Order: sequence, then C-alpha cells, then structure tokens
Amino acid sequence: MRWIELRCLPMVALILTGAAGQARAADLHVIVANSVRAALLRIAPIYEHRTGDRIDLAAGLSGGGGPNSIPARLAHGMAADVLVILRPDLDRLVAKGLAVRGSTADIARARVASLVREDASVGDLASPAGLRAALLLAQSIVYPDGGSGAFVSHTLFRRLGVQDAVAGHMHEIKGRPIAGVVSEGRATIGFQQISEIGDVRGLRIVPLPPSLQMPDALAAGVATATRDRTASARFVAFLSSAAAQEAIVASGLGRP
Repeated sequence: MRWIELRCLPMVALILTGAAGQARAADLHVIVANSVRAALLRIAPIYEHRTGDRIDLAAGLSGGGGPNSIPARLAHGMAADVLVILRPDLDRLVAKGLAVRGSTADIARARVASLVREDASVGDLASPAGLRAALLLAQSIVYPDGGSGAFVSHTLFRRLGVQDAVAGHMHEIKGRPIAGVVSEGRATIGFQQISEIGDVRGLRIVPLPPSLQMPDALAAGVATATRDRTASARFVAFLSSAAAQEAIVASGLGRP
C-alpha cells in the first residue's frame, strides 16, 4: 500500500485573541487511516479557518505489520501530533507508549459494503441469508488489506458460516481500490469501507446488514511525540463537533 501524503494549506495564518492580540498558530501533523481520509480533507480547511492552525495530513493503513502501516512508521520515528485510526489499533499504540493515554475519543464508525457490478445477478445482498448465498456462488471474492480486510476474511465470513467454502475464491488486494477491481469484472463480489469507494460507475453498493457490520470505531488521539499537546488535544476535541460530524457522515462513515 503506497503511503499517501496530503497537504491542506491554511486559509489564515494567525488568529486574534481578545486579550492577547496575535497568537501563534500551531502546525499539526495528523496521521489518518485511509478510510477517514476523505472526511479529514473536508474537516481540515474548516478547522484551519476557525483556529489559524495548519494541518498536514498523511494517510495510510490503520494497522497490520506492513512497513507502510501507520504503527510501523510511527515506530520508525514518523512525525505525528494527532492519530485517527481504528480503535483497536489506537489502543495498541497507547499500550506501546506511542499515543497518550486518556487523550482518545471515538469520532466515527466504520461501515463496510458489498460491491457487485450493476448487471450482476447475485440476489439480495442486504440480508444475511442473501449475502451468504451470493458468496457461495461467487467465482471470485476480493477485499482490501488492512483492518477492514481482516474483518471481512475472518470475522464476516465466519459469522456467515462460509469461511471454509469460499477459501479458494478469496483474494486480498493490495494497493488498488476494490471498487475498481469489481467494476472491471475481475471479481464477482468485493468488500470495502464505504468511505473508501469513491465515485465509481457501474456498481451496486450494498451496506452490510447491521447485524454483520464492522464493529470497530475510528478513534482520534494525541501522539506521544507531539510537539504541542494542547493544540493536538484541541483538534481531537473538534472532531466530535457538529461541523466535523457533518463532514464525517458525508464521507460515508457512521457516527460514533
């Protein structure tokens, strides 16, 4: 998975405070999971405009053992002030001393969908029984690497009772959007977080039934290596505001 650097230029450089005149703006390195990247690209300019702080975004895999995953890059000294990743991954970083204990907050809920071509005859994917039947008939099933892929290939398929039956048809895709693979006809069914799908034509996108949905929240927290703990905590708090939550929902994520 390629590491993606995203820079959001500030709309203002300084803010005026009523008593103190000009205040120095903070420069915050915000490291986010790919699934929350679209939401943070909406949120960052709003926050910069309101506070004068400057937000630099970088997006990557929330977890896993790969060299480009966020935990691996943090362990090798990547600069970070704020982290926005899956809750289990953030909790592990807290345990390792890479995120500040007590600084975290759930800010969104991951939502996974099944994807098929619009012309595919696969039945009702919105019910557990229909999804199970479609998987048993599928010639090829694809899912991404990272946390959502692990959820699909282990938890979801086990809950549906198809893990052994589909083992020979499952394929983990690295470095490519699942939506593109399915739209090109390279797989019968794909699974991806809704916030990562983007604008791909020719697909039927069906959120998993609530009883099967990915349980993990996306959480924000202050990185232990932050250069400005106060400014970092302020940004974490903003992610629970009405303005931030509106952007989060618009990106395809659920509320925490």
